[in-house]
Amino acid sequence: EKERQQQQKLVEPKTFSSTLLFPTDFVVKGGSQITSVWKIKNTSNGSWEGVKIRPNPQNVFGLKKDIDVPTLQSGETVTIKIELNIPHCKSPTFLFSDFELIDSEGKPFGENIKIRLESQPANEVPNEKELVARLLQAGFSDIDACVDAIRESEGDLNAAALTLLRSSK
Repeated sequence: EKERQQQQKLVEPKTFSSTLLFPTDFVVKGGSQITSVWKIKNTSNGSWEGVKIRPNPQNVFGLKKDIDVPTLQSGETVTIKIELNIPHCKSPTFLFSDFELIDSEGKPFGENIKIRLESQPANEVPNEKELVARLLQAGFSDIDACVDAIRESEGDLNAAALTLLRSSK
């Protein structure tokens, strides 16, 4: 039985789908810390044990260690939150990083998860109107809720987006 399970592990490809709940292409303040939230679903026929998210070694967000993914049965979804340190910048800078899922043996599978952000110097963060426009571009539709979220978060676009996501549940 154990041999059959091992053969099944080797034959059955691990697959997943992911959704970034923190939309990509956001403008964030250099020197800040943001939380990237992902929903990851096991779309394979087998269970995942010992799966991790591995940041690209050259990532700009200061992540050095793999992130554990809880054991997932086929069809199950998990929400993963990752703290990203946004580097200081003197001019607008586009930040890119890839993450990969690895199995218990350290072998990558599936497509990389990508994060793309724009970092602005702290004194050049867009005004309220621009921030609301970015939230609307990201798919939020209630203008009043966007304005309230921007004001409550004191202009922190990431915090405003998370507030809107939480209120939509």
